[in-house]
Amino acid sequence: DAALYPAALYPFETLALNGGKGAERGMLQEILGPHVKMRWDSWVEINPEKAREWGVADGALVWVESPVGKVLARAKIYPGGAPESVGMPLGLGRRAGCGPANGRGANPMEIISVEHDSLSGAASLCPVSVKVYPA
Repeated sequence: DAALYPAALYPFETLALNGGKGAERGMLQEILGPHVKMRWDSWVEINPEKAREWGVADGALVWVESPVGKVLARAKIYPGGAPESVGMPLGLGRRAGCGPANGRGANPMEIISVEHDSLSGAASLCPVSVKVYPA
């Protein structure tokens, strides 16, 4: 329902974490999101127009909610994002193990109902409808 979930969530890989493979390296956490000045934590990139509409301030904690669940992340106002979409980095939000990545950030995969491509069997990371609101 577009009225209930007005944005499309696009999970993306950062160069530093390479989809999560580099999350246990503190040095890579330090250079995580230079374009939004973020490190050691997850964020959700929001177009400035939508951030105003949703009452979200830069750096504020927000809920990103889908029909499957919700995760907590920092809002980063990012003019490079389309108004109809939000983006979250992959590779954070680990809840098990040890090392610097454990317990840091949010995993956008927790709120995506993963469907599989019928030909390859690979996970289809099509955008999922979400709403974003202040925590």
